[in-house]
Amino acid sequence: MKNGTAQPFARNLLVLDVETTGSDPQLHEVVEIGAVLLEADSLEPVQQFRSFVRPEQFQNADPRALSIHGLSAEKLKTAPSAQEVVSRFVDEFGLDYIFCGWNIAFDTQFLRSLFRKVEKKALFDAIDYHKVDLWSLLELAWVSGLYPQEPKSLADVCQTLHIERSALHNALQDALIAAEVARATIRMFRMWNDENIRFSRPLASDNV
Repeated sequence: MKNGTAQPFARNLLVLDVETTGSDPQLHEVVEIGAVLLEADSLEPVQQFRSFVRPEQFQNADPRALSIHGLSAEKLKTAPSAQEVVSRFVDEFGLDYIFCGWNIAFDTQFLRSLFRKVEKKALFDAIDYHKVDLWSLLELAWVSGLYPQEPKSLADVCQTLHIERSALHNALQDALIAAEVARATIRMFRMWNDENIRFSRPLASDNV
């Protein structure tokens, strides 16, 4: 348990990352899913998932989103359908976990839209609605003096924590990176709780 939690999460964590054709789940689509299931106590990975998703309305794609992940209509034309990907996702992970990730609300709203598209919204809604957002945890760590700077982006956090990340996004790679960030963040809080160790940046109240 030295790399995990002081006490287990209520459920395993499913670290999720999606690549999309834009930022609006009503207009844009998921084109890639990456996920890593972390054991509730140790936070060690026990299962991985990666799949492209064949889009149905690629003409609505935002060029800015495409420049991030480099996927195109040509690359995705032989990808599995949304129905196939959702079925495989549920078969492999089931529904008993807590979503976790960097800005996890973005990823889960797109995943929910994907489930709704294939008439599986009831399955998505059966998943625990609680979520572990890594940006929120690190923001709390920063204002508490546990983390040395404001966590403005995942790229900045990777640099601070010395985690390698390639320039071009890949859903599974980013899910694995987010899993590393999750473990590092939990260790940070455990160190503070167990030994009262913190970075040199003081709490505002310490200066009063």
